[in-house]
Amino acid sequence: MINHFIKSVTKEKSMAEFTTVYRRGAILAILLALILGFLSLRISFSSYTKGFVLGMSLALFVLAIRKYMVLHDQRRLKAIYIKSKDERQGLILLISSALTLALQVMFIIAFLCLNAFFEITFDFRLLLICDLYLLIISLFGMEMLLQRIM
Repeated sequence: MINHFIKSVTKEKSMAEFTTVYRRGAILAILLALILGFLSLRISFSSYTKGFVLGMSLALFVLAIRKYMVLHDQRRLKAIYIKSKDERQGLILLISSALTLALQVMFIIAFLCLNAFFEITFDFRLLLICDLYLLIISLFGMEMLLQRIM
């Protein structure tokens, strides 16, 4: 099953297959955004959780609308298709992912050492927020930096 998944993700896709996958991603994002929006309105969450769920819903909705706009513009769709097949882009994504993983491991080791040697305790929510920001900023920051360098 894992082999089938890896083969389906890594195989060369034609423009029609790419468009189908891109459209499915947009539909999935819209459905998830609607579900999250519905949950944030119907279920009484704490203020923080409600803001997080609503923010995720809005972000997914904006990204889905952007994907749908790309689907209706053949020039932009072809540019994204070409960019997805570009070996340079694949290498940039691979390097930035590896560097992000290394930063993630260093982040966890640093907090474990602070806890083990200095008995410093951390709020779990704050730790997860810092970790999420580290992932987002390092991945996209490295990607933008490597695109300018390479």
